[in-house]
Amino acid sequence: MRYFKNKFFIIALTVVLCLTVFSVVLSIGGNSWFLKDALNVISTPFRAVFNYCADGINGFIDYFTEFDRILAENEQLRKENEELKKLQSDLAVLKEENAWLRDFIDVKNHNTSFEFTDAIVIGRGSGVANKALTLNKGSLHGIEEGMTVITGAGLVGRISEVGLTSCTVVCITDASSAVGSLVDRSALVGICEGYNPTQCRFLYTTGLTDFGAIAEGDVIMTSGKGSIYPSGLKIGTVSKVQIDDASRSVIATVDVAVDFENIDRVLIITSFAVE
Repeated sequence: MRYFKNKFFIIALTVVLCLTVFSVVLSIGGNSWFLKDALNVISTPFRAVFNYCADGINGFIDYFTEFDRILAENEQLRKENEELKKLQSDLAVLKEENAWLRDFIDVKNHNTSFEFTDAIVIGRGSGVANKALTLNKGSLHGIEEGMTVITGAGLVGRISEVGLTSCTVVCITDASSAVGSLVDRSALVGICEGYNPTQCRFLYTTGLTDFGAIAEGDVIMTSGKGSIYPSGLKIGTVSKVQIDDASRSVIATVDVAVDFENIDRVLIITSFAVE
């Protein structure tokens, strides 16, 4: 190894000496241009390597500069995206509140004799046969048992229990519910009983002679009989009619107007004129 190093040193020294002598001779002979050309030829590869390395370093620096810029842009986009999501959420809440206010105003305009208080649904019954809702209003808000609960779509039910700050509503689809009803088209009077989570059954069994008084598509309203519910509230639409000629009875399936699975707010009728 030492021999190799010494040999390499001797060769390098010899080349340097030869180039020095050669350059002196050429300079004396007035041919320095040849030396310059030779040096240019010899140094060209080194300059190319140096330039390549310099370009690589510049590219490396540019890469990290661009990387930092992209990170900053991504962070800005993330913040803007979060702000946009918040705006969309706020807009959805405002749209929901506007829809609720429109329903509230519409109900008041069509029922000028009613007194209302609004409430929010804070709980739902879990049973299939028994349907109930819990509201965020109670006796401290003037709520009493038996009060009627509605939405802009129609009848929800009645207050069955009242606490200080909450109350329970038995829905018209509950198996224990019975509502004095009539067919809006023919004024045929009957009773709507709770049947399943989305339907009631309209029953009429007192000497019916005109079976055309009820048909699919008829709208069923509250009759106001019994003074529990005010008259003129929509219950739903008849989807099926079963007629028993022998007993002269009619059982009609009624699709309720209110979407009980998606109720968020309701109106409690605190006062109405009894007909």
